Amino acid sequence: MASSKLQQQAAQQDYQATRYDVLLAVNQAYFNTLQAQAVVKVAQETVATRKQLFDQISALAENKLKSQLDVNFADVNLSDAKLLLLRAEDNLQQAYAELARAIGTDQSAMFELTKSRFQRARRRGLTDGRRSLQEPARTGQPASSR
Repeated sequence: MASSKLQQQAAQQDYQATRYDVLLAVNQAYFNTLQAQAVVKVAQETVATRKQLFDQISALAENKLKSQLDVNFADVNLSDAKLLLLRAEDNLQQAYAELARAIGTDQSAMFELTKSRFQRARRRGLTDGRRSLQEPARTGQPASSR
């Protein structure tokens, strides 16, 4: 009788450990995907900025105010930014695939990710999802007097 109770407790602990492992994997994949999306956005802005710089330097070179060497450097910088964008987009696709695997789907799809409660709370000035001292509690009393 005692051993079956211990086996039941062990099975319950195994279940909880597996559950937490899955939750951890999903959370890691989610945040990796958010990070990859942010990197793609930065890479896109970098390409746009370097393209604008290339266009400006090219125009100056046509008017003999910059040398062809400057145009070549700007072109290399633009090509570098495009390469970084391709790598960032590839990393994003990998992150989507990992997220799909973590949540148990076979397809690697483009997910529309939303901000988590934690991120929204941080934006509002709350810490780790709990009320701050400045925000009144639901009872109408300040959180510091609880």
